[in-house]
Amino acid sequence: MGKFSNLLLYSDVDGTFLDDAGQIHTKNRAAVEYFMEQGGLFGLASGRSTLSIQRILSDTRINAPAILYNGALCYDFQKGEVLHSLPLPSQAWEAVSGLMEHFPSLAIEYVFQDHITCSNINDLTRKHLEYEHLAYDERNFTSIPNGCYKVLFVGEPEDILLANNYMDRQEYPHIDYVRSSHYFLELVSKEASKGNALEWIASYLNIPIKNTFAVGDFYNDISMIKAAGCGAFVENAPDEIKTIADIVVAPNTSGSVDDFIEWVEKNILQCRNMG
Repeated sequence: MGKFSNLLLYSDVDGTFLDDAGQIHTKNRAAVEYFMEQGGLFGLASGRSTLSIQRILSDTRINAPAILYNGALCYDFQKGEVLHSLPLPSQAWEAVSGLMEHFPSLAIEYVFQDHITCSNINDLTRKHLEYEHLAYDERNFTSIPNGCYKVLFVGEPEDILLANNYMDRQEYPHIDYVRSSHYFLELVSKEASKGNALEWIASYLNIPIKNTFAVGDFYNDISMIKAAGCGAFVENAPDEIKTIADIVVAPNTSGSVDDFIEWVEKNILQCRNMG
């Protein structure tokens, strides 16, 4: 029994676990190994796909299921097994077509478990897929394809904000939407969120929610930070969401996950009683 036994910790990937160059900070890698060696369960929670996270896991390891597509999929990389999935329903097409009509400059990525299909490609899409080392094909859909876990709209920050504000004025009972970066607006199933996925995995692993920890950097992490027994935002997160967290930890450029695990270790008895 290690000091972190029966504790479950999730970290967002981009802007949190990775530095600004897309590399795992040395401090984070060492801290995660220490956390797991001391009995803790560590997982990654991301909007990324299984293929994208698999590449990250070639340089580090996790011992808890991954939360992917912003909560639409819970995947066990150790077993190579889908544990829980929430693909987009066909009703999502109404929202997709509405965004396409009102914001024709936005590129679109249809994200599946094993591939990505794009339409209306722009330079930001190319940069995004190159950054994650992902191949893609091009096609124009006229309905939500089967097995699509999320639809990602890509554009300049001012256009993404306008698209988000447009969605705020709509009523789509079967889907949810979230900004996952200044350049991305994502559509997922209504039940899909990092917070819901965290709660599902905690139940699946028989870990009390009060023994869960989460750290992130952006709006798509809010549900996870709220759901966790103890939640943290990194210093580089937008100021308006930092107050939601229990604590603010070091920026992603300085080893934010290392800083969070150090805080958990110092305050572990207090954290075990949270929730």
